[in-house]
Amino acid sequence: MSCQYCDRRFGSFSDKIGRCTQCMVQLVVMNAFIWPLWWWLYRDIPTSVESIALLFAGTASAGLLMLHLLLYPFRKKYNSDKTEDKESGL
Repeated sequence: MSCQYCDRRFGSFSDKIGRCTQCMVQLVVMNAFIWPLWWWLYRDIPTSVESIALLFAGTASAGLLMLHLLLYPFRKKYNSDKTEDKESGL
């Protein structure tokens, strides 16, 4: 589910996490759509196949979003340190 920027710039999965705000926005939209949909349609029948599929999708997207949000501040600091090093000539 990565954007074209991530596909071109970064190689492995761990390099992509926490860098691209477009991917984070996509995950927020997915969570904002999946969880209310599950609550409205399937909370009364949590053992149905559709309910379980939405629960898995919601949990996976929420987990990935949390991973992005946890690493985002560290990636920002690391990138700002690199740009300062380049500017100072180190």
